[in-house]
Amino acid sequence: MVLPYWLDRPDLEALGIAHQASACGFERLWLGEMATFDVFALATAVANSTSIPRLTVGPLAVGVRSPVAIAMGAASVATLTGTHVDVALGASSPHIVSDWHDRSWSGNPQRTRESVAVLRELLGGGRAAFSGRHIRTRGFRLRRPQPDSTISVAAFGPRMTRVAAETADEVVLNLVAPEHIAQVRASIDAFAEARGLPAPRLAVWVTCSVEPRPDTYHQLASQLAVYLRPPGYGEMFTELGFGSLVRTARSTAGRHTLVPEIPPSFRPPSARSARDLKYCDVSKATSTPAPTTSGWCPRRRTTPTARGPWLSSGNTSRTSSRGRSGRSGRPTETGYDRSVTDTPEAQPTDSRGDDSVTRTLNLVGERWTMLILREAFFGVHRYGQFAQNLGIPRPTLSNRLGKLVDVGLLIRERYAGGPIRSDYEYRLTQAGLDLFPAIQILMEWGNTYLPDEPAGSGSKVAWTHDVCGSPTHPRLTCDQCGEPVTAHNVHLTGDTP
Repeated sequence: MVLPYWLDRPDLEALGIAHQASACGFERLWLGEMATFDVFALATAVANSTSIPRLTVGPLAVGVRSPVAIAMGAASVATLTGTHVDVALGASSPHIVSDWHDRSWSGNPQRTRESVAVLRELLGGGRAAFSGRHIRTRGFRLRRPQPDSTISVAAFGPRMTRVAAETADEVVLNLVAPEHIAQVRASIDAFAEARGLPAPRLAVWVTCSVEPRPDTYHQLASQLAVYLRPPGYGEMFTELGFGSLVRTARSTAGRHTLVPEIPPSFRPPSARSARDLKYCDVSKATSTPAPTTSGWCPRRRTTPTARGPWLSSGNTSRTSSRGRSGRSGRPTETGYDRSVTDTPEAQPTDSRGDDSVTRTLNLVGERWTMLILREAFFGVHRYGQFAQNLGIPRPTLSNRLGKLVDVGLLIRERYAGGPIRSDYEYRLTQAGLDLFPAIQILMEWGNTYLPDEPAGSGSKVAWTHDVCGSPTHPRLTCDQCGEPVTAHNVHLTGDTP
């Protein structure tokens, strides 16, 4: 989902939307940057108060932030919050780049190409050594690399589309018509094929609303009035037959005078939920909803799972992969009550305290973590192999692999001849290898007590002992006398409650 920045709405509404998205089970959230919050500060606040496993920061203007600043910001959020962070780049607009930040607006396609190259090197753990037409940097290296972070590029026009097709993992479009999506998809495929590269994914931001009202249409029209002016958007709307409206927008001082001129046919489509969006069926693209918020007041909600007027029950069945307790607070002057979606969760108490079993389960007790370790024992080392074998969401995989590296169960190493976008492999450390008996016993127990469940869908595997060549079954023995150890012939010693 896209975190929208609707004009004339409370600034802290952004956090309220993020919390609602988390409650409804969205697994990816895009966070842009306008005139409210620094995007990396906002991403940190969202990550620390929601259970959304994947954040995409941007599109960030390549003419405003350097690749070093972007890489440092993304790594900071990921490291401080434990959330997977992707990065998106774009040109933005002359008003923001030149008027706000006093930066040059020219050369955006080449500047974007150079930014992606430097950013990919930095996120992968390399040291900056680049001298291009627009970007020159040397010597910086991230303390906490993010090699699994993806890079998206917002593209308008053939030159930016070509740069995106040749350098990005994903291309993003905003406020576009279905026919334009098909054209961009075809261009991306052609540019990528000409270079012998895999075509990047295409994501499309689609404004949606459930049961839109007159004030909803006014909110949409007010936002559209802003997008009529910038280069790229204006030309696209002109091609769609709204040239006179674009000319009026570029010659009008304020957006409020333009809103009454926007015809109903210019309004984006409405949809009941993300699952109902058919906007991108015309092409190989992923629709990403940008919800309207007109008439929504978070303070009116009394539970953390209450849905806003822009989400239907279709999105509420998914559950988050990790939970966080928020901090409740009093309503602010902006009208957003933090206590609405930040209800603290009850924490379990353990009479045995912080014993070794508790500490171990805190590291490896989560389902995906044990399955990743299982694959590592089966000889899987590369990111793509983990993703393919497990069917795990890639943001979740990146998060779990990073944590396993951080706690010393896996080590991340470069492998010779690897492609630039995935040139790392993950291998078990000695601490990780010492978990082999646990994996082996879990497999043996499952083969014994949970054979082929559900019927016919199981996969029974066993270990063969290399020394004797026979199938082997785990057996726990005493390291002193060699006799078998069972639950019936041992007892606890030491301090027990």
